[in-house]
Amino acid sequence: MKINNLRIRFSSIYHKWQVITPYGVILDEFSKEDSAIEFAKSVKDFLK
Repeated sequence: MKINNLRIRFSSIYHKWQVITPYGVILDEFSKEDSAIEFAKSVKDFLK
């Protein structure tokens, strides 16, 4: 899933939802998908 040019995916290794920049850097990890989505909506730094 992509929001504001950030990718949200579930890591099966860490069992957390990760918010990832277009460059592959993990911005933050969350235990709930809703929290990751809200965080991605609040970050506007990676919009083109």
